[in-house]
This record gives sequence, structure tokens and C-alpha cells, in this order.
Amino acid sequence: MDFQLSGLLIKAIGIFILLAIIGGFVFGIVCLIRLLLKIIKLKQPRIITYYVIMILCILTVAASWILNMGWYRVILTWLAVPFVHPVIFAVINGNVLPNLIYSAKLRVYTLITYITYVLMYAFFPDGGDVGSAYVFFGLINNSTAVHILGVLSTVSLIVYIIFTILQIIENGKVKKKLI
Repeated sequence: MDFQLSGLLIKAIGIFILLAIIGGFVFGIVCLIRLLLKIIKLKQPRIITYYVIMILCILTVAASWILNMGWYRVILTWLAVPFVHPVIFAVINGNVLPNLIYSAKLRVYTLITYITYVLMYAFFPDGGDVGSAYVFFGLINNSTAVHILGVLSTVSLIVYIIFTILQIIENGKVKKKLI
């Protein structure tokens, strides 16, 4: 009887998690559409370009995550990293996008965060139980290249964090000037 109850509980938790993920995706898409409508009202094509690049970055990272799946990514998926980090990335950049027209620094910081966001996931090494590690959508599995690109991934993570913080600070300064 206990096994039936625990099996039922596990299924219920699994269904709840699946519904939460689907709900999160739907909510995220609605938020991104609202952001796009807000940006379109500004009538600034450059900001729309940054928006499109942001979406392409998220899709590229998702493809990298799926195509380079190994034990590291499985563990990070259990920790919800592939769900939480894109949300953080989109929220921060979504708040920054309307203010890009007011600051050249903010545009540079945003481009650097876009580039490092993609690089840290594309070059994050992973591997399975058999064979060597691999990077870049599972296409590169040379041990030396994997090591070098893994270092590049780590450096990209550090640069990403630094420039995201600079981005938030500069966005605050721009908002303060606008008020």
C-alpha cells in the first residue's frame, strides 16, 4: 500500500512540475510579447534589433543545452538552471532595452552580455559515461580543444556576471536621469 501511495505522489509531483514548466513558458512568451509591443511603441528600430538578438541568444543557448546534453547538464537541469537563467537574462535585458537609446555604454554592456551569455553555454564542456567530453553543440570532442573552450566558457561566465552588473548599474543611472 505504501508503494502505491508513494508512486502516486511521485506522479503527482511530476505532473505539477510539468505544469509549472509549461506555465512558465507560456507566461514568459506573454511577457516577451508585451515587451515587444512596448518596444514597437518607442519606434526605435535599433531597440527592436537588440530584442531580436536577445531572443536569438536564448534560442541558441537552448539548442546548445539540448545538443550538448551530458551529465553536467543533467545535474544542472535538476537544479533548474536552464529554466531560471534565461528568465533572469530576459528580465534584466527586458528592463534595459527601452533605455538603450539614452546610453552608448548601456548598448556596449548589453552586446557584451549577449555574446558572453551564448559563449558560456556553447563552450561549456559536457560528457557522458563513455567517450571524451564535448562542446559546441556536441560537435567538438577533441580533449585539448574541449579543455581550452571550457576555460573560455568559464571566462565568459565571469565576464557575463561583471557586465550584467555594469548593465544594471548603468540602467539605474539612465532611469535616474530620465526622472
